Amino acid sequence: MKYYSYVTFAVEFLAVITGLILYKKYKHAATKYFIWFLVYLTICDTLSNYVRFIRDGFLHFLHGTIFAWNYWWCTLFWKIGAIAFFIFYYRKVLKIERLRAVLKYVNIVFLIYAFGCILLNFDEYFVKSFISISIIGAIIIIICAMFYFYEVVQSNSVLSVLSLLIFTSVSQFLYGGWLLHL
Repeated sequence: MKYYSYVTFAVEFLAVITGLILYKKYKHAATKYFIWFLVYLTICDTLSNYVRFIRDGFLHFLHGTIFAWNYWWCTLFWKIGAIAFFIFYYRKVLKIERLRAVLKYVNIVFLIYAFGCILLNFDEYFVKSFISISIIGAIIIIICAMFYFYEVVQSNSVLSVLSLLIFTSVSQFLYGGWLLHL
């Protein structure tokens, strides 16, 4: 647990490097947005570590202020920003216009709710996480995945599902021997 954050950052950074190396292959596909999301994620995660420098570091002047914790940063850029990205990404990936339209309205409602929640509880925005935003965000990601699976099942691409980028890493993980050792 002592090195958890370093291991997590290393994995994120490795994903970014891999994505940037393979960017040319995917620059004309919706996958390019996911690569840029990985860059965004790594930058946001790195910047959220500013709290490490508050107690004894060069940001000591922030000690005792509302910025002494990074709840506000993580809420804005991860819990809201990442969900907005996933909706954007799935709207690019999905081909059924009705599903894309549903996600458009889900995004609008989610953003209104999230920012309304922050505005109504502005004092708490800097000192705690909003569990309701996290739960709704998780439900939205599940909806996006369900829409994608629905579209795959409705099309002929279900026959080549293992060759799709989204499933490639999962299938390599499962069939790469990990499950065989259970």
